[in-house]
Amino acid sequence: MTDAAKKKTRRPVHLQGGAVLASTGNVRLDARGQLEAFVQLRWTELLRTLRKGLDDQTLREASEAPSDFEALVLSLLRSPPEITAGDPLLGAKLRGLQARRQLIEQSGGLLTTTQVAKLLNLTNQAVLKRADQNKLVDITQERRGHYFPAFQFTQEGKVVAGIPEVLSELAKGSHAGWAAVTFFVSGNERLDGRTPLEVLKAGDVAAVVRAADWYGEQGSA
Repeated sequence: MTDAAKKKTRRPVHLQGGAVLASTGNVRLDARGQLEAFVQLRWTELLRTLRKGLDDQTLREASEAPSDFEALVLSLLRSPPEITAGDPLLGAKLRGLQARRQLIEQSGGLLTTTQVAKLLNLTNQAVLKRADQNKLVDITQERRGHYFPAFQFTQEGKVVAGIPEVLSELAKGSHAGWAAVTFFVSGNERLDGRTPLEVLKAGDVAAVVRAADWYGEQGSA
């Protein structure tokens, strides 16, 4: 057999779940590669089912979505019943993901612990200690560590004045993580519809602390 013929020889690769993929030549997938290939196969099947089940209007809206993530969530939310039959809460979960994605965008994105350490000229341990002491807004994601909304930092590499005081007040009502992010970037009736972040940047820390106190009372009521 010639080298060219060997390269064209297809060998089956058995994956978890009984799926079989074809591998060419002498290429062998390690455990990670097999998992990735299996997941890709499931994605392909899902997208094929979605494409057949979505109406023209949904397809148009998905094609105009601002990101691939938004296009996928929109498609899943309007997917055929057979796709969501196994999980009656899937719609609620997807809407939750969509809401978090919007919060991240409103927050200016998320920074890793290392990025924040570099920005503030601190060690990673010092950054995490500040987060534990309610001096930084942080979001803990399982298996992914800590992430920090960019809105709380100035271009000069400092924490926006008032953030620690407001976080301390929010903590009294057990508001941290996503709840704290929501507070900072959402319009607040106690602040004439402005967001707490806007008011902090305008220099009125006391007003935001009062709003946080009221917010915490609502959450603990």
